[in-house]
Amino acid sequence: MFYKLKAVLLFYRYFGLLQLIQFVYQKLINKELLTIRSKALGGKVFIRRSSSDFSVLIQMIEEMNNFELETDPDLIIDGGANIGLSVRYFREKFSNAEIQGYEPDPGNYECAERNCQMLEGVTLLNQGLWSSRCHLTLKNPEALPWAYQFEKSERKKEGSIEAISLNDIFLEIQSDRTILVKLDVEGAEKELILSQNQWLKKVKWVLVEIHGPIELFDREMQKNGFSIKRYGEKQLYTKI
Repeated sequence: MFYKLKAVLLFYRYFGLLQLIQFVYQKLINKELLTIRSKALGGKVFIRRSSSDFSVLIQMIEEMNNFELETDPDLIIDGGANIGLSVRYFREKFSNAEIQGYEPDPGNYECAERNCQMLEGVTLLNQGLWSSRCHLTLKNPEALPWAYQFEKSERKKEGSIEAISLNDIFLEIQSDRTILVKLDVEGAEKELILSQNQWLKKVKWVLVEIHGPIELFDREMQKNGFSIKRYGEKQLYTKI
């Protein structure tokens, strides 16, 4: 009951009474795909009824409310795009940036496609990010969709997902572009930042949610010439 009341209060705070009534009505008639209008995300977004999508939406709005960069990026690589809300936020805030979103889970990816289908300059890929090209399998299928973790598979299996490395992605990117990499990859940031991280030389910002000892990542990023700032549950590293 406490969590339901908290969710209602949060919804009212960010979306108002009219949308709260509309949202409750959608749930009462058992709609599986619910709609909410968010100014910060550029209008109507879709979230799934029985999922963690609402929590993802609230976390996105709360964390990124005061998110600022000194200049606008030319390219944004969104690792762990989930249902596309971060892509929607970046599209609204940085209107001229090209955005590449990577999401390994098929269910999350399908919802992300719906949320981003009308956006120009956005490419979504049903792929994971890892330190090398490989295949990934879901490690914790019992978890909520926003907490899915993947692990490397030695060979392609039924249900496994293709993964690509950031180093490979950056081989195709012009070196003069100003780039933001966002990583919300539920533990895979260890592979991407602490191992095979040559790609760091080519980026201006890394926005990452860290699982594990933050000091390990801070040291690695400082060694590569980045300063540190905190945004909610994420660290923003900026090339000095």
